Amino acid sequence: MSKSPVISRQSSALKPRVYTASRREWSKTIPHYISHSRILSPLLCIYSLPRLRGRVGVGVLILLFMLFASGCIPATVPDNLDDTPGPPVILNNGLYEGLAFTAQVPEGWRVITSEAQAPQAVIFVAPDDKTLIRLILGEVDLETVEVANQRSELYPLTLDNGARVTAVFSSPALSWATYWVQFETVRDSVSSR
Repeated sequence: MSKSPVISRQSSALKPRVYTASRREWSKTIPHYISHSRILSPLLCIYSLPRLRGRVGVGVLILLFMLFASGCIPATVPDNLDDTPGPPVILNNGLYEGLAFTAQVPEGWRVITSEAQAPQAVIFVAPDDKTLIRLILGEVDLETVEVANQRSELYPLTLDNGARVTAVFSSPALSWATYWVQFETVRDSVSSR
């Protein structure tokens, strides 16, 4: 009795593939711009190895993509981030507390703080959105703080620690008397910290 060869009836998808292709044949399957790129040519070696193609090759391609994408991140800190930190300000129970001075905030008034790089200053805005009480660290000229079409009064104050604060009241003529009492209360409440 002669032995006949055994024929397997398994599908070709289940059979292991044997790669015998050379690097040149693999390079034909890779796009032209990758195979001739100096930067990506090391990937060609990894990609051409049959066993590593599916495991390491894809991971290396993803790693390389992430490396190129990281070049899109700006190398310097934007200018606007340098200006965000400023002197700390605390608003607690109607009391404004800055680095150099504190003051009582009139009830219902908005508080606007100074720029981060500027000396300490605060503006209290009345509910009518026109009347202002400004407290500025240092001496200020009336011409620099005047508001158009409003009457302005300037009061220099010297605090217990020797710091100079300028209190400015600006209001339209019709509401001057209404808010003057609140200005006097704020002016009298200014104290050193």
